[in-house]
Amino acid sequence: MSISLVTLCAIAGRTLLGWALRDHGCRLAAAANLAIQAAGSVLLGLGEGPVSLSAGYVLFGLGVGNLTTLPPLIAQSEFPLADVGTVVALVIAIDQALFAFAPAVFGVLHDLTADYIVAFLLAAAAQVLGAAVIVAGRRFSQPIQRLVGK
Repeated sequence: MSISLVTLCAIAGRTLLGWALRDHGCRLAAAANLAIQAAGSVLLGLGEGPVSLSAGYVLFGLGVGNLTTLPPLIAQSEFPLADVGTVVALVIAIDQALFAFAPAVFGVLHDLTADYIVAFLLAAAAQVLGAAVIVAGRRFSQPIQRLVGK
């Protein structure tokens, strides 16, 4: 049941992303996406009972579908057209490697701590850090865009 809830929320999250991109840039949408997922991860790590865990599934699910959509959109707006394919391929390769090792990392953290709390809180911290990097990168890319006439 919980996996179905995450899947439904992933579909809803992609729809919401389409609306958000009309009013905000890709970077802000990506940062908000990660912040929502971080909140969901905190609820999954610290929540007790079906209501808080379901809220964690919903929040995490709203963002999970966008993790493959947002990086190419950001790359298109931040890099010259000739480099977009290379950038997207590199981002996807890194993403897939991280996605592949995440279950093992969660398992090791569970074995070391006898609980998933640390794993979920570290995931939330990584998502908050990612959101901060995305927002900070915006400040660095805007002067560059002005220099090259974008």
